Amino acid sequence: MIAAVLVLRAVLEVQEAPVVAAPRVGVSKGENETRLPNSIAVLPFTNISSDPDNEYFCDGVSEEILNEISTVRELNVIGRTSSFAFKGSNVGIEKISATLGVHYVLQGSVRKAGNQLRISAQLLDERGRQLWAQTFDRELTNVFEIQEEIAQAVVSRVARQVDSRPKAPSQPSLEAYDRYLAGRALLHQRDLTAAMAELQHAIDLDPGFAEARAEWAIARLIGSPSKQELDAAAAIDQALELKPQLLRAQAARGLWFLQSTPPDAAAAKSVLLGVLDQDPNMGDALLWLSIALEQSGQPEESVENLKRAARIDPLHPSIVANLAQALIDKGDDEAALRLLDRQLQQPNPGYPMYLTLRQFYRTRGRLVVPAHRREGQGGQDPVGPARPVPVES
Repeated sequence: MIAAVLVLRAVLEVQEAPVVAAPRVGVSKGENETRLPNSIAVLPFTNISSDPDNEYFCDGVSEEILNEISTVRELNVIGRTSSFAFKGSNVGIEKISATLGVHYVLQGSVRKAGNQLRISAQLLDERGRQLWAQTFDRELTNVFEIQEEIAQAVVSRVARQVDSRPKAPSQPSLEAYDRYLAGRALLHQRDLTAAMAELQHAIDLDPGFAEARAEWAIARLIGSPSKQELDAAAAIDQALELKPQLLRAQAARGLWFLQSTPPDAAAAKSVLLGVLDQDPNMGDALLWLSIALEQSGQPEESVENLKRAARIDPLHPSIVANLAQALIDKGDDEAALRLLDRQLQQPNPGYPMYLTLRQFYRTRGRLVVPAHRREGQGGQDPVGPARPVPVES
C-alpha cells in the first residue's frame, strides 16, 4: 500500500516526463497486436524553420490538432506523451503504429518565417501508406483555421460518424497564443515556474484567454500545492466564466478537488466522469479519475480505468507505473513486469518505473544489494532497481 501511495503521488507530480530523443524505440513481441478501432496517433510535426526556437510552436500545432480530434467519440486518439515519445527518432511508421496499437498516423512539418506559415500534413495507414496529404501556405493569422482544417480532414477519413460541433466564438491574439504554446511546452517539461510565467504573460496579453488560465491553474496544482497555491481555483473559475464548456478547465476543477486538504474524491470523480463523457481521450482526466476511484474505495474500477488509460497513452510513465502497481497488488506479477519491461525499452521510461520496480523487487526479496553494502562499507541504495536474482524455493 505504501508503494501505491508513492506512485499515486508521483502521478500528480510528473504526469508527463520530457521526451529525450533516441535512435531506436523497441516494442516487445506480442505487445499491442490488437489495434484499437478507429485509432490514430498524432506525431509531433517537424520544425523545418530556420529558427530552432520555433520547436515549441511546431509541437503546439501538433498538440492543438490532437486535442481537436480527441473529442470525437468515434475515435481513439493516442495521448501526447506516447505520440511524442518518437520525437527525433528514426522509427518507421509500421513500428510506431504497432507500438501504439493504432491504424492511422498523422505526421507533418511546420515552417514559420515572420508572418508566413507553411504547414504540411499527411495521414498514413498502419503500414505507412499515404491516405491524404495537403500543404497550407497561409499567413500566421490563419494558424487556427489550418489546425481546424487538418483536424476535419483527418476525422472525415478515420471516423465513421462525426457529430458537428460549434466553432469557438473567438480566438486569442497571436502574441498571447504564442506565449501560451511556450508555456504549455514548459509545463510538459515540468518547468512549472517558467511555465506559469509564460502562461501569465499570455493572460496579461489577452485576459479573455480561458485556455491559458486553465493551464496556469493546472501548473500551480501539480505536486504538493500549498494552501496559497490551492487558490488556483480562482483561475479555474475565471476560465469557466469565459468558456463554461472548456473541458480542460473542468478537468482542472477535478484535479483541484483531489489536491484539496482533505481531498474530495467524490467531487473529483463526478467532475472527471463528466469530462470524459465528452472527451474520452483526455489522458490527464483518465489518470486523475483513477486516483479519485482509488481514494473512493473503488480499486477494481480504478484498475479498469487505468487499463483504458494505458491503451490511450501506452507509453505514459505514470499511467504504466500505477497500472503495474495495481496488478502487483492483485498478485499478477507477470503482467505487471511485462508492462514495466515494455516501458523500459522506450527512450525515456520515467522515474515512476524505477520506483515501482524497486519496491517490487524489495518486497519480493529480489533487490540486489551492492557489494559495498554487503561488505558493511555503507553508502546509498541504487537509484534504480538492480538486476534481480532468482528467489530460492
